[in-house]
Amino acid sequence: SRAVIAAYRGLVDRARSEAAEAHRLAAAVGLPDLLFSGLTYGVLDLSLNEPASALAHLRPATEEKLSMGVQEPSLLLGFPEHVEAAVACGELDEAGGLLDFVEEHARRLDRAWALGCCARGRALMATARGDEAAAEGAFALAYDQHARRPNHFRTYELARTLLVHGSI
Repeated sequence: SRAVIAAYRGLVDRARSEAAEAHRLAAAVGLPDLLFSGLTYGVLDLSLNEPASALAHLRPATEEKLSMGVQEPSLLLGFPEHVEAAVACGELDEAGGLLDFVEEHARRLDRAWALGCCARGRALMATARGDEAAAEGAFALAYDQHARRPNHFRTYELARTLLVHGSI
């Protein structure tokens, strides 16, 4: 968990150190370490503009959770980063499939933060396809969802949406 927090804060060396230690400890007890180290390296790689490397780290963590039957978006911690990396790598079908899955369950469970992240992902996909109007509509949906939980711990996602929107 410390590794992920350090990655979100942009503390590259600390995040890598903590992720390496988490991986070492997990290996020592025979557990796979896909979730937190995958998310840590995925966040770092996206921040360092290395989407292919981010995708290589995020994919196994997402696949592991999906293979376990996870449907709660909160347990798919790295799905927004996974979508962003997939779109940046031109893997629009992969991003779209993940968004379809998460959106279905986020609507059913009324997870505003996840719906906001999905809308941001849809905006990225629309941009990749050259559909500016669809991208703007998706960003508007993202902001509406983020506004539903302004004091929630996921305010990072609003900041991320603002950054992505501004970058586009």
